Amino acid sequence: MAKNIPRQPQSDEAIELIAARFRALAEPSRLKLIMAVEHGEKNVSQLVAATGMSQPNVSRHLQTLTYAGILTRRKERMSVFTPSLIQPFAASINKSLAACRSD
Repeated sequence: MAKNIPRQPQSDEAIELIAARFRALAEPSRLKLIMAVEHGEKNVSQLVAATGMSQPNVSRHLQTLTYAGILTRRKERMSVFTPSLIQPFAASINKSLAACRSD
């Protein structure tokens, strides 16, 4: 039997961050990008190839996911890489996506 552990009230800032993440995840194209970087970093060109999306679309959606704190990005010379999902949020996203795939 699970214990009821009292939760601390969340600040308005924390609630807004959570809401921003849900808004970001509501777009199917962004979920494709998250799945594409699930097993390792990719640059924008690799993400275009993996998702079939246009380069401007990929860049726009990556910006949204980065702003929402779901992805990180790093620049190397002329390329921008999307190395990974941010932990521990990534674990819950991956678990949810895996459950959807098995249905």
